[in-house]
Amino acid sequence: MKTWLRGARRLALPVMLATLAVASPALAQFGKNKVQYRNFHWYTIETDHFDIYYYEGEEESALHAARMAERGYARLSKILNHDIEDRVPVIVYASHTDFQQTNITPGLIGEGTGGITEYAKRRVFLPFTGSYGEFDHVLTHELVHAFQVDLMFNSGGEVNPFSFQPPLWFMEGMAEYLSIGGIDANTEMWLRWSALEGQLIPLHYMDRVFDIRVYRIGQAIFDFVGQRYGDDKIGELLRKTVYYRSVDVAFEKTLGLDLRALNDEWEQYVRRKYYPQIVHLNRPEEQGRRLIKNRDFSSMNVAPAISPDGERVVYIRQGRFSTDIVMSSAIDGSFLGRLVEGERSSDFESLRYLYTAIGWSPDGTRIAFPSKRGGEDVLNILDVDSRTVLDRLSFGFGAIYSPAFDPEGNRIAFVGVEAGKSDLFLVDLRTRELVRITDDPYLVRDPQWSPDGDRIAFVTDRGDDTDLENLVFGKPKIGILELESGNIELLAGQAGKNIAPFWGPDGNYLAFVSDRDGISNLYVQSLETDRLYRLTNLITGVTGITESSPPFSWARSGDRIVFTTFMGEGWELYQIEDPLSKLEEVEVVEPLERIARRERETVVPWAAPETLVRSNHPVAETEQLDALFGPVDASMASFDPESSEPESLDSSEDDLTDLLEPSGGLVTVAGPGTRNEPARPARRRFDPVEEPGSGQQVTLASVIEETRYRLPDTDSLSIRPYKLKWAPDFVGAAPFFASNVGFAGTAQVAISDILSNHVIQIGASIYGSIESSDLFLGYYNLAHRTNWGLAAYQYRNDFGLYTASNEVGFETNIYRGVQGLISHPFSMFNRVEFVLRGVAIDERVFRQSFESNYVLTEETRSGNRYYAGGELAFVKDNVVWGYYGPVHGTRARISSEQAFGDIQFNTTILDYRHYFALGRTSSFAVRLIGGTSNGNTPQLFRIGGPTTLRGVDYGEFIGHNVALINTELRFPLVETLRLGWPLRVGLGGVGGVLFFDVGSAFYDDERMVRHGALDDATAGYGLGFRLGLGYFALKYDISQRTDLKRRIGGSMNYFSIGVDF
Repeated sequence: MKTWLRGARRLALPVMLATLAVASPALAQFGKNKVQYRNFHWYTIETDHFDIYYYEGEEESALHAARMAERGYARLSKILNHDIEDRVPVIVYASHTDFQQTNITPGLIGEGTGGITEYAKRRVFLPFTGSYGEFDHVLTHELVHAFQVDLMFNSGGEVNPFSFQPPLWFMEGMAEYLSIGGIDANTEMWLRWSALEGQLIPLHYMDRVFDIRVYRIGQAIFDFVGQRYGDDKIGELLRKTVYYRSVDVAFEKTLGLDLRALNDEWEQYVRRKYYPQIVHLNRPEEQGRRLIKNRDFSSMNVAPAISPDGERVVYIRQGRFSTDIVMSSAIDGSFLGRLVEGERSSDFESLRYLYTAIGWSPDGTRIAFPSKRGGEDVLNILDVDSRTVLDRLSFGFGAIYSPAFDPEGNRIAFVGVEAGKSDLFLVDLRTRELVRITDDPYLVRDPQWSPDGDRIAFVTDRGDDTDLENLVFGKPKIGILELESGNIELLAGQAGKNIAPFWGPDGNYLAFVSDRDGISNLYVQSLETDRLYRLTNLITGVTGITESSPPFSWARSGDRIVFTTFMGEGWELYQIEDPLSKLEEVEVVEPLERIARRERETVVPWAAPETLVRSNHPVAETEQLDALFGPVDASMASFDPESSEPESLDSSEDDLTDLLEPSGGLVTVAGPGTRNEPARPARRRFDPVEEPGSGQQVTLASVIEETRYRLPDTDSLSIRPYKLKWAPDFVGAAPFFASNVGFAGTAQVAISDILSNHVIQIGASIYGSIESSDLFLGYYNLAHRTNWGLAAYQYRNDFGLYTASNEVGFETNIYRGVQGLISHPFSMFNRVEFVLRGVAIDERVFRQSFESNYVLTEETRSGNRYYAGGELAFVKDNVVWGYYGPVHGTRARISSEQAFGDIQFNTTILDYRHYFALGRTSSFAVRLIGGTSNGNTPQLFRIGGPTTLRGVDYGEFIGHNVALINTELRFPLVETLRLGWPLRVGLGGVGGVLFFDVGSAFYDDERMVRHGALDDATAGYGLGFRLGLGYFALKYDISQRTDLKRRIGGSMNYFSIGVDF
């Protein structure tokens, strides 16, 4: 007998119960956990345009955020000529650790995410990192997105977010340009490398790029547009993009040229600007020896720390499945082993690779490094030889960066982030006593002890260009702290960015990284004479992932420096022998662009557009420069969409994806029922096609200067306790007509508060009458570590009983129930779940005649059966996902359910899955399932088909017990599949699978094996293909059934959509 169901009804309950996974991934069968380690007590600061949400302990930082937000609004509303319709919620977190606990986005937040703007409720949420200057940048970046979203959805733009969204380079590039105020040295590094290597991606192909390049290239495009056509065109471009639903049309209507023409002008501009600079610069192999190539093991090799004797280097490497601390020879780069596997256990959930350095003990036996462990960062002391953690120090900090041992190895200086601020701390390893050294709003990063142990050099934004009262923060500088007196002295003659100080072996020299000439290079300064020496002069620069990442290390012996440099596809490690013998004294460091202009003698062939200001800059008479400005050969050619498109544009495990994402006074405390809401200006509205005339050109630089001190007084701000404000997250409905039930439809609604800590979900699939419909109502509380929920539901299942020539018979079961859910995570990877439910089952048998106008007749009605029960489950999940499914790690779930009442059973199920990586592209997957059910009315297991046991029909095996083994070898067949006609559509490529399944669902008296062959069990083997369709894959499997002695029947073919187990 085959079971059949009405297809529409079968989808209804899964759609509604899938909302459990929306509420929290922890409430799904598998999935990692988003753990709320702290119980936050929330408050709200109200400003003219924002509601700033913060929690107890970060009040001072939140007030700064409120004032920065209003300044950013003033800047953006002026340059974009737009006012946002509604108040903007901004939620701030005291550290990235706290930020990762947010429920506003259900997914896990990676280390490289600096802030998020959410579309449904227009919420902006971001963490403090210990640098108010960096926070100001990220906040303004996210506010640009708030303006973009408001224009797209609130200003007459009929844009459906599912039908049209501007490409990422447009959205993120605009946000970077307007928040930074132009183009910075970090982006110029990308441009310089791209121009030299012929890797400038045409704009009309940039919509296929989804990695870090959308920030860098997008920022550069808007910088060019601002210089060439005026910054006031940016707001017009945004409005016309919304109006015409096309970036290409918007550029043509606004600037008079489409993306291809704009790209031609921009590429000429980039080459003209950067080619003359290259003759003055060196490749890294000209200044040092390469230790680690970006393709040897990983595209990310950062945070190097060289041992005191200069023989070994530890660094952070991004492997295929984890971010690790590894060790190599500092002499020849030979790999010495992995010390720590990050992101795979609760002790090392994150290694803080964006901002931290690693510290060696003076005797070279131990290293110190921070890691995220639970709801805080801890300081780990690891023995290098045994690779074991000797000590783990916990202080309750949201972030810890750059631990450094003192010369005796008894104390460690490090940066701790608390309440949004960074400060310098010392810990005595013998007594575990913690001493705070600084306590102020200034930045603290990268501390390093002097050889005599009397001073600490560190990075700070102290100085004349920082104005704390007006929240203006200067470039980072090198400060020297005298421990005995507590005095801090800034290094003389600092310009630009200055980070990552290291002492020379005798304490008379200080090495650091500076971009004072426009490129981040290594400098050494004499502390006795203040003479400045340049050690490197690189094309890209000495740099980590971000512009403030510590990128080099100097051995205590003084004979070797190891640094990391950007090389287009990743970061590589180089070493310099005897650095003090290679110093080049510089009197005044001049920006490279100025040097190149001064030395040029003729105007280059790529002339600037007529409206650009020209200068008769001489061209250097060198064969190298002539070659650069001659015809572009194949090696220097621009991006070729036909030959290099898949490799250059498609994200892969080796790409740079997910490394970085942009990104005092008295306060009036309002009483209940009052509201401090100043009058707001009238909203500006106009035809997006006909721009209003302003009378004068507005430049970004002038607007930044005009609004620099436009900050609200703190006594104008109002603080209130947090109150729930409910608003929809999702509303969807789909009506339809079916001949057997008439008009019908499905609807889902999800509602939550601003923090998404409280979620209400409603689902309904209506089929003619309420009694025949599927209904769902659930509430989930996600505010604390233990998540819980309540739900009530009704759903109906139809099972076929028989089919005759003139009629069919089927059984209908209507389930009505309530349930409570509890999920308690132990860490990101492990949790325990408990479900308590009460259910009533209404059983009926129907007959439907084909001869009497399909009349439906109820034959029998068994009445209601009731049962109550509970289920307890333990879940483990630390897998790493590939394109079609998990490729590395383990998933396991063991559950036991007990039911009492009219239905009585006890069911235990084990589901274990493990994934073995084979090389860089293939994997081997194993799944073991075992289950048993007993009692007066035991449950039935049903297996067979493409998701369980291939080689047999759907649900062919039934029984009170189940045993199943699936094995699969997974490998790629086609990397990328793109269609050229009728539409240029990119699909995810084609994967292949070789599989072997064996198992059965069986009753107690059945035998699995008889006479050396499978009896009441079966096996299937075959091959399959997977076509990537975004989140899912179209799956086709061919399977042959066998009893392990002979083949049984012919092969079976399965088509399905989903992900591999």
